[in-house]
Amino acid sequence: MKVIDQYLTEALIFSQDDLAYKFDDWKSGKTNVLLVLGFAGSGKTTTGKELAKKYKCQYLSTDDDSIKELEKLWEDLKDKHDREKAIEKWDENAHIAMMRYLKSIKKSIVIEGVHLFFWLSPQEIAKFPTIIKGTSHIISTIRAIKRNLKRNKGNEKNLPWYKLVWWTLKDNIDIRPKYNKLVEYLKVKQ
Repeated sequence: MKVIDQYLTEALIFSQDDLAYKFDDWKSGKTNVLLVLGFAGSGKTTTGKELAKKYKCQYLSTDDDSIKELEKLWEDLKDKHDREKAIEKWDENAHIAMMRYLKSIKKSIVIEGVHLFFWLSPQEIAKFPTIIKGTSHIISTIRAIKRNLKRNKGNEKNLPWYKLVWWTLKDNIDIRPKYNKLVEYLKVKQ
């Protein structure tokens, strides 16, 4: 019965189209870090939280900005540059801070986020067990637009709907080449 329960639980967490790379290494405790990547709206957060709950480990979303190395980097850049320049510098340096953070982890953790596509190369990602959500680009984008519009309703900034739609579309379009490159790289490595 336990095997059936485990299978059903994992079947509800994973989609047939998800790519699991070295997942058994993380599940068995051979390594502490599991990365979950995918398009905005692909189900990374749901998958990450469910896995953390199932395996009783820490969960971290790169959206939470709770990585101390990255917080410090952002604060330093904000103090020295205007917002646009700080973002440019951020993209140049975040992967270094993220790699330091990943190497420092001692307990089991699930880390998910779109940002990982920008902060880490496919070669760096391949050093860790990884789940890549296989949700289609179109479905993911529609989900992300719906979520962002819903979140925006109570927001004091209340951005125009067309800006939210545009930013969501642009984000997922920017991720597409990185997503394809990573999937191909990990398939070859498996």
